[in-house]
Amino acid sequence: MEETRQRQDLATEKIRSALASRDIPHLYANGFANVLSSADVVTVLERHNVPVAVLSMSYTTAKSLAEKLSQLITSFEQASEQTILTTDVVDQALSQSVEGQP
Repeated sequence: MEETRQRQDLATEKIRSALASRDIPHLYANGFANVLSSADVVTVLERHNVPVAVLSMSYTTAKSLAEKLSQLITSFEQASEQTILTTDVVDQALSQSVEGQP
C-alpha cells in the first residue's frame, strides 16, 4: 500500500514539474487520428482538424496509456455522475440532426 502511494506521489510530482516547465511543450488537442506501424502506435493530435503534433508510442505504452485514460475518465464520470460522450457519438448525433432525424 505504501509503495503504491509513493508511486502516485512521484507521478503527481512529475506532472506538477512538467506543467511548470517552460522547456516542455504544452499542447491542446480536440481531435486525433491513430495508425499502427510494424512496431509502434502513431497518434496525430489535431486542433480543429489541423495536425498540431505527432506522438509515437510502443504498443505496450499505448495500451497502458489507453487503460490509464479510461480509468481516469471513468473516475471523473462516477464523481460527476455524468457520462462523457465520445467524438463518434457526438458526430453521429450531429449528422442525424443535420439529416433531420431524431
